[in-house]
Amino acid sequence: AFYDIYFLESVTGLQKGGAVRYQGVEVGRVADIRIDPTDIQRVKVRVRVDRGTPIRQDATATLELQGITGLVFVQIRGGSNQAPMLPERAEEPIPVIPSRPSLTAQILEGAPNLLAQVTALMQQAQELLNADNRRAFSEMLRNVRDLTGNLVGYSERIDALLASGTDLTQDAQAAVNEYGALATSLRTQVDGIGGDAGEAVKKMQAAADGFARVSRQLESLIADNRQGIDDFSGSGLYEFTQLMIEARVLVESLTRVSQQLERDPARFLFGDRQKGFEIER
Repeated sequence: AFYDIYFLESVTGLQKGGAVRYQGVEVGRVADIRIDPTDIQRVKVRVRVDRGTPIRQDATATLELQGITGLVFVQIRGGSNQAPMLPERAEEPIPVIPSRPSLTAQILEGAPNLLAQVTALMQQAQELLNADNRRAFSEMLRNVRDLTGNLVGYSERIDALLASGTDLTQDAQAAVNEYGALATSLRTQVDGIGGDAGEAVKKMQAAADGFARVSRQLESLIADNRQGIDDFSGSGLYEFTQLMIEARVLVESLTRVSQQLERDPARFLFGDRQKGFEIER
């Protein structure tokens, strides 16, 4: 089967009878090389490929170098299993395999852009190393040298400051130690107080238990004497109220007597006598 390939680059190194490979496997030979009469920018290469070679419509062909000999061969790549097969013909019209630029062509095509970028980089380097920038860099080096000299002069002050910092650290450590001793002492005292507090709590608990027992006894006493309490609340309550009023009056009288006795006990006992006691002669 024959196929035509049109290259838009130089085919230097490609010869009739040169190898044609598909995915690296040799499948044919170059049958003819000529300028395309319809477009002199293209080189028409006709290849003869073994029948049955699965060349799909989406396959492409490139030119590749063969070792260091300078010879070039045709390499067919790509193609998917879903794409239809190119027809196999030995007569016109011959099926065409699309071509792609070779690596050499890509490098040569990109060379002008690469050279332009290199030129721009060199210009930027020259601007960076102009006279003004060199003077600025020299001045910066002098400033660094002066700063280094000043730091050497301040070394003694820095040493003194570091020594002061060491003393301060030692004082802080001593304060921490004293605080630890104080905390230990307080803990010991709190432990002692905790024992006394425990005894006090036990006594308070005992008192609460006693109060509970008295409360239960009082409830039992009230339950046993419910009838008498009801009778008292009927008739005896009025009499008890009168008794409380009279008792309050009595207490107020006794209070006044007590106050008079405290202020002037002699006057309270012997009355208001202006005359003194006459001694018999």
